[in-house]
Amino acid sequence: MSINFLISRAKLIQEVIDFHATEIEKLDQEIGDGDHIFNVQRGIKLVIELEPIIKELPISKALNQIAMKVLSGIGGS
Repeated sequence: MSINFLISRAKLIQEVIDFHATEIEKLDQEIGDGDHIFNVQRGIKLVIELEPIIKELPISKALNQIAMKVLSGIGGS
């Protein structure tokens, strides 16, 4: 697995999630408080924004950077 693979998949995931955001939000409102879609969108955006920082790192360090950024950006939700 490469950084390019991770980022390209994150971008595809972002497209799908954004396309279905209203549906996902509605489903979450039925079973929870309806805010998970915003955290998911924020988390994916944070991952994609890391591309220039992580593109030359070994995969283990890149994944660590991603985890730290997502946890600090949206918390553990």
